[in-house]
Amino acid sequence: MESNVRIYDKLEPLFDKVGYLVPFSLAFSVLTAAAISLAHRHMVPTSEKICQKLNRQFLGTQSALLSLCLSFFPIYDVRFDTCREKNFTNKILDYSILLNLTVLVPAAIILREGRERAEKESMYYSIFSFLGGTIAHICLNVCRATRLGSFGMLLLYGVHLEAFLSMGKSYIANFSICPEPRPSNRRTFALDVVAGVCPSEGKASFAVFLVSSFVSGLSFHATYFTPAASSALCILGVSFLLSCGLYAGTKKTGLLRLFYTLLCCTAWLKIISTHLGSMLLFLSDRKNLLNQDFVRISVYGWKNVFPTLCVVLCAVFQKSYKMAVLLPLLSSIQHILVGKSMFFIAGNGYPLDGAECSLETLCFFMSIIAVIVLFVNNELRSSMLERELGVTMLLLYFVFLLLCQACLYLDE
Repeated sequence: MESNVRIYDKLEPLFDKVGYLVPFSLAFSVLTAAAISLAHRHMVPTSEKICQKLNRQFLGTQSALLSLCLSFFPIYDVRFDTCREKNFTNKILDYSILLNLTVLVPAAIILREGRERAEKESMYYSIFSFLGGTIAHICLNVCRATRLGSFGMLLLYGVHLEAFLSMGKSYIANFSICPEPRPSNRRTFALDVVAGVCPSEGKASFAVFLVSSFVSGLSFHATYFTPAASSALCILGVSFLLSCGLYAGTKKTGLLRLFYTLLCCTAWLKIISTHLGSMLLFLSDRKNLLNQDFVRISVYGWKNVFPTLCVVLCAVFQKSYKMAVLLPLLSSIQHILVGKSMFFIAGNGYPLDGAECSLETLCFFMSIIAVIVLFVNNELRSSMLERELGVTMLLLYFVFLLLCQACLYLDE
């Protein structure tokens, strides 16, 4: 993350000449369009093909598969977002959970067409799993049994995932309603290649696999680590070996290619979100905004949920409304059961106390209220996803922002 900030610092003389608005607006537009296109053309369709090949064409299987992919990189990325002088780990994860529940879920509900009913059993189970994970996290902080309890939370997540996959069999995903992506053209050719998808459908290309793996690996390394010539040679060697495996024409390799495409799309969504976040931090540092800590945490939180947001929007466009609502819920559960556990085990998470927990307390209560609103809706309206529900949950986020500003004003 810091390497990206230094890259933009080196470009500051150029920005002083041409201004910030035009280049950053253009970069934001291009990167956002590329991320949404990757999610729409490859990530969601690839997850469907994987479920079909595994003979598990269920809503729970596809939702769990996407949540595992989308939540792994944000959990890995938080350690790059943690300031050296302050521990932001808990704040970033809590803010990401809040965004999932009060922005992404409402977006999926508000943008849907017509009337839609959520898959009731999976919704109930996700709600109770989130509440159970929240209670377990509170117990970890109260008892100070961080590392031992964290292994217990990881075990709890494994039980949750197995039960969710079994429960997800009650609803068969209707993949036929999802439109097939259009054939490759000049505008989408580069995206198809970096995702490891050959422009000529049905024909494997060693050159495409080699370019995809090398460019993706090099971009990921340059984003999170300091670039070096030796690293590029290592990435090239690994890319060559991986391309040889992907190019083999066996039935099992076909499934491997799908998983590779899914992994590439996830990595590129994370790379794009990281650069978008770096641009925002670059601008905020030079605008001398007040409450820099809150601004940084907000940018990190939005950066973490950006890949999930792209997939949710694509799922809504493809009329997979049930998955669009379940995906942010599953990501929140994974953040609280896996994300916080991993950082406790690594020693990067610390119990909360005193004035330091004001932001976490607000995120906690607003997240709980959002989950309660979902539960009440399931009871009173039989899981019907009305737009009033989405607006109500979205208002919780604006209430949270107002309360944060009030707390920051009182602290001053």
